[in-house]
Amino acid sequence: AMGVDRTWELEETSEEGRREAVLELTRGRGADVIVEATGNPAAIPEGFGLLRDGGTYVIAGHYTDAGPVSINPHADINR
Repeated sequence: AMGVDRTWELEETSEEGRREAVLELTRGRGADVIVEATGNPAAIPEGFGLLRDGGTYVIAGHYTDAGPVSINPHADINR
């Protein structure tokens, strides 16, 4: 089935807790697709860490300049 399987509230869970949950749900692979729709720049690097190799990351929540985001192109994108 295709669709959203899980969502997490950033204020109600820790980054490590979300990572552990994703890895448990995916048997250690990481998520096939991450949709970041919060508009919070701090959420972007975390999403890259939750993806499986070759996964798809959709950033849909940034309609204005919310500030810079630090990513490592090799570690975050070239996998």
